[in-house]
Amino acid sequence: MTDLMEVKMVDFDDGGEPQGRLMLWTVIAGLALIMTLGAVAGFFAQMDADGKSAFGTVGIVAMGLFATTIAGLAYVVWRNMGKMNKNAAAMTRRDRLNNKILLVFGAAGGAIGLVLAFTGDMSTQNPNAFSSDPIPAIVAVILAVVIGLIMPLLSYYWHLKVVDEQEEAAYRAGALIAMYAFWFTAPTWWLLWRGGLLPAPDGIALYMMTIVTALIVWLWKKYG
Repeated sequence: MTDLMEVKMVDFDDGGEPQGRLMLWTVIAGLALIMTLGAVAGFFAQMDADGKSAFGTVGIVAMGLFATTIAGLAYVVWRNMGKMNKNAAAMTRRDRLNNKILLVFGAAGGAIGLVLAFTGDMSTQNPNAFSSDPIPAIVAVILAVVIGLIMPLLSYYWHLKVVDEQEEAAYRAGALIAMYAFWFTAPTWWLLWRGGLLPAPDGIALYMMTIVTALIVWLWKKYG
């Protein structure tokens, strides 16, 4: 009960902004930043493939728009990280450790996405973290170890040493809703594909839908 009260007390900074909202916008801005960097690489690779100069009118305008977007997203991440660090001074040790582990997961996910985007078949001139293009065997092994071994061990440590009753309840709710989303979406998609109404089911799309659903419900239950 004491832990729950402590979490409630430090959930807002001096301006009254919830810590969970800061974390959510930091994650969203970070993902958008990664996607923008991928878009920059894809855009200029396509221009090069078409024989167009990156320093022409279109290239200069695109560089300006991309630079503005990247600077804005980077500022959002930097500002929110500063606010989260300020709030951390008033948090319990468990809350600080919880935030650090979650940020490690977010950073690892972003790094994995970048590696996948830029180690696939670049002949398509279109970096894509979710493509099925072949990647070097050593990269596949390293990423498989990170995702299949290191991250599960870190998750187990998180549940064993960090998670309190409120966090556990939010996690269970997120997992339950995500499981229902997968249970009903996967067969519905499969049936509509068999009826010629949708393309073939995409395992990565279903996976992303599942984890995003779990994340949204978890954030809502924990910070809502």
